[in-house]
Amino acid sequence: MPNTRSRFLAAAALCALSTGLNPSLAAAFQIPPGSLAAALEAYAKQSGQQILYEPDVVAGRTSPGLTQPLPSRAALDHLLAGSGLSVRESAPGVFVIQPARHTQGGLTPISRGMGPAPSPLAEGPAIEAAAPVMIEELIITGSLIRGGEPPASPLLQFDRSQIDKAGHSTLGEALAALPQNFSGSGSPVSALIGSDGRTTNDLAATGVNLRGLGASATLVLVNGRRMGGVGTKGDFADVSALPTAVVERVDVLLDGASALYGSDAIGGVVNVHLKRRLEAPETRLRVGLASDGGAEELQASHAQGLSWASGDLVAAYEYGRRWGLQAEEREVTATSDLRSLGGTDRRTFYSHPANLLVFDAAAGAYRVGWSVPPGQNGVGLRPKDFIIGAPNLENQRQGGDILPQETRHNLYVSLTQGLGARVRFLGEARYNRRDNVIARPAPVSVFTVNQRNPFFVSPNGSTSHTVGYAFSDEVGPSLSDGRAESLGLAAGLEIDLPQGWRADVYGASALEIGRRNTERLINSHFVNEAVGAIADDPRTAYSPAVDGYFNPFGDGGANGPAVLSYVGSGYTRGKTQSTVLTFDAKADGPLWDLPAGPLKAAIGVQARQERFKPQTTSLVSGPIPVNSGGSTFSRSIEAVFLELRAPLLGADQQIPWVESLELSAAARTERYGDFGQTTNPKLGLIWSPMSGLQLRGSYGTSFRAPNMPELYQLQNASPVLVGSGASQTLALVQTGGNLDLEPESAVTWSFGVDYRPPSWPGLSLSATWFDVTFQDQIGQPVLADIPNALTNSAYAPFVDPIDPARPADVERVKAVMATSTSSNIGLFPPEAYRALIDARFVNTGEVVVRGLDLQAAYSWEVQDHRFTLDGSLSYLADYVRRFTPTAQPVQLVDTANQPVDLRGRLTGAWSRGPLSLSASLNYVDDYRSETGAPIEAWTPIDAQARWTPTGSGALEGVEVALSVQNLFNEDPPFYDSPLGVGYDPANASPLGRTVALQISRRW
Repeated sequence: MPNTRSRFLAAAALCALSTGLNPSLAAAFQIPPGSLAAALEAYAKQSGQQILYEPDVVAGRTSPGLTQPLPSRAALDHLLAGSGLSVRESAPGVFVIQPARHTQGGLTPISRGMGPAPSPLAEGPAIEAAAPVMIEELIITGSLIRGGEPPASPLLQFDRSQIDKAGHSTLGEALAALPQNFSGSGSPVSALIGSDGRTTNDLAATGVNLRGLGASATLVLVNGRRMGGVGTKGDFADVSALPTAVVERVDVLLDGASALYGSDAIGGVVNVHLKRRLEAPETRLRVGLASDGGAEELQASHAQGLSWASGDLVAAYEYGRRWGLQAEEREVTATSDLRSLGGTDRRTFYSHPANLLVFDAAAGAYRVGWSVPPGQNGVGLRPKDFIIGAPNLENQRQGGDILPQETRHNLYVSLTQGLGARVRFLGEARYNRRDNVIARPAPVSVFTVNQRNPFFVSPNGSTSHTVGYAFSDEVGPSLSDGRAESLGLAAGLEIDLPQGWRADVYGASALEIGRRNTERLINSHFVNEAVGAIADDPRTAYSPAVDGYFNPFGDGGANGPAVLSYVGSGYTRGKTQSTVLTFDAKADGPLWDLPAGPLKAAIGVQARQERFKPQTTSLVSGPIPVNSGGSTFSRSIEAVFLELRAPLLGADQQIPWVESLELSAAARTERYGDFGQTTNPKLGLIWSPMSGLQLRGSYGTSFRAPNMPELYQLQNASPVLVGSGASQTLALVQTGGNLDLEPESAVTWSFGVDYRPPSWPGLSLSATWFDVTFQDQIGQPVLADIPNALTNSAYAPFVDPIDPARPADVERVKAVMATSTSSNIGLFPPEAYRALIDARFVNTGEVVVRGLDLQAAYSWEVQDHRFTLDGSLSYLADYVRRFTPTAQPVQLVDTANQPVDLRGRLTGAWSRGPLSLSASLNYVDDYRSETGAPIEAWTPIDAQARWTPTGSGALEGVEVALSVQNLFNEDPPFYDSPLGVGYDPANASPLGRTVALQISRRW
């Protein structure tokens, strides 16, 4: 609500005012005189700062050492005295060392374009400092040129220590906390609740959905290389497959980048850098639980490194287990009757005990005619016993999970080996196996029972009745076992060439295999046979006359184990396999010197092959299993790319209001074997008018090729209960591929300003305006918002109303049903459907996303106390979708299941010696449901206490952290969802307070 927003902004203002404290008091250092490189390494360890420099800059230089108390910045200046070098602070605790003639103001390369601090996740300086980083070895995401020079596009960065300080156990959790990431699709909770209408996330994977453009529009790289796709379409990367234990840093590029990386880089790029060198072995153990029960977690890892004169070896294993969370364990998901929370009773009349349905011609829908009375076993039931006017209602959430039980294993091995003075071999292998178990509510069904059934009784003398039935009490929830396996292999050479150039050549393979076996499904053919609606089928081993008929007229105890086992013996067994094979060759280096510095270039080629194979076996609507899929879809891609970075002006030119001016340009052409060729450019400009101030802008085009399932997926249809006012309507939803799809394309703009006043060390401010026009987006617009498919007029072009009283409508439904391989297509007769919904893949009109990212950070010291403030805010001005090329644009921002206009995170941290404390306020702004009902803002607070004992002995290298997420156990804001849950999974979590204890030791 507005007053909540005021509280959030007031807290932000208070923290901003507190930055007026700027003491720079002393801390003790013990650094002997000698090599400058050794002195900088000692400084990094003792101060907790990170030092960046080119190796040639410090080679052969000496330092006077330091054995007296000084503020951290003054201490660094003392170590550099007389060296001919200068230092500038790029972000709190991050310093770049350069020759004095290069101290031309502006922002340092490691942080340019990324905002004020390494990440909105940052909660204070690193307790332990890494060894100084050699800038020449860095390639920052958003550029293919070495040197650690970030692009003009906005870039966020965080490392493993910041993930730990934020209290996150996995990389997926850390990325989900970013205000720029939307959790409405590609997440386990949205998949199980059903709010992710794409229904492709069958293995409950965790994707990244930057700017809310879809998980398939965010490119995920590991050490600069593509991952394989997951889900039934293989259309997004699963970041839960990556081991947190060996994460070096994560770059999040918040801009289109197809000019550099090719297809899929529309919403942005996430590049996860895994460690190639480990200074000391590390063991970690983490245990966690939710205070309201469920979702307990256990995580353990060990990473080992080995270094020799010419190479490094890193090996790591990470184990994780999370217990499931059942719907009944949280109030907002326990029942579909939401009246106790102020909402609607969304239970269905497909229930147990059953209802006898009649068709209401005036309404064009089924309604309850009579209810089977509760508390009896269906034997000896009389016509007068049926109830009129009080329908039985079923909680369709009964027995289901909202988080799966999951176990994962991660292995990682990296080898770096010098092959002489100019050649280095790089190799890596990573394997992940993730097993989960999901309980889903038992299916509901509509079937006909007649006088052939010995338990048949009619309240009005009819010879047959249509029954609305739920199997949850008798058969129980369906059980689904899933396994996701990924294998990534890469090998390559780095070759130092003359004139400062370097060639990188590598080959890589990314394999993703997903399996999902679901048991205890209702087989509609078996139900019809057991109830007597069809004759005894000799193709089945069950005979109702011998083994017993199914009795739909009871309430517990009416049916024995044999008949229930038979009708619930349906199953599906699915497997997908996604493969990406890549060969890449690139060279980069200086072309010639310009007055302000060298003109640098990167040029290269890439060949890529993508394969995807889905297959399913099901026994759900017939007497024998049905196989579908099994074909392997493949495509080949060839690419050529070029990038230039030109420092046009510098401080040496002594031009007023120009400390530096740099232009970057890139282009990439990709040729696809199946649909043609595309070329995408990108331009960037970075201007520093004075010391500490930088303005930047970028323009580019991006694209995403239709993936192979979107083109070739078999046509299918499934029954879905869709919200229709206060009730639910049965619709038949068509899905399938489309050979006429065109590539998606996007035009992206960004404009930003970064300010780090030299007179105020530790303060940094950043603002970025972004504008994305996403055209021809491939999707299933109705499926993405299926709860509102019948109530939102924007979906009218995809909805065809059905009147069961019209024979032509019924025949159309039958024709669509005949194409289905769905696991539950036979659960309802054709006359039960009220609508046909076309959710096949199409090129939609366009999506326009505009907004503003704000970031601020400040760190200061008071004697031996260190304080840090860090804020990140993302404002979404527009999230406008045009569902078809001719449709009117619809503003979706601030509506349920869509991005809200304002998300933020504000963190304050304190540290002194071995202790540190931090607290973070998360903010999701208020918005409205599809009916206009208000949904309140959500402001959970996270906190952490960390202890890192100093000195030697048994506790040397030990670190202990106690983390609490949602400290005050704030409930998610109530939302009267048509899905029958009381919150919005896209913008809140039902988990509640979670507490985790993590212990790590470096040996």
